[in-house]
Amino acid sequence: MTADNATREYGLANPAFTGTISGLRAGDTASVVSGLAYGTAANTGSAVGSYAITASGGSATNYDFAYVPGTLTITKALLTVTADNATREYGLANPAFTGSITGFRNGDTASVVSGLTYGSVATIASNAGTYAITGSGATATN
Repeated sequence: MTADNATREYGLANPAFTGTISGLRAGDTASVVSGLAYGTAANTGSAVGSYAITASGGSATNYDFAYVPGTLTITKALLTVTADNATREYGLANPAFTGSITGFRNGDTASVVSGLTYGSVATIASNAGTYAITGSGATATN
């Protein structure tokens, strides 16, 4: 029995795990196996990384089982950075740009984000008009 690999984002529940049963004979199908369960040590609070998915408990009258683990890969959660609107008069320097971050999980806050800066292509010499304010450089562990 081989546990299938699976993927999920940080902070979400584990998906339903599945596996592949090989080596059945005489026309037997997976329906002859009972009690099979899949699990992992990873939970919603587990950090980004790889965790073993294990199978256990399988039984069938004519078979012994060898279990091969799969891998649960937890990927980073997607955060959304939104720059706040700002105004200034022609010929003046840009104000300090600000914004907000949404999408945190497991009680995380903006304190887990580093390197975030906000900027614009508008300079002191830019004509009056509308210019995008963007966030960049942000990193976070999860």
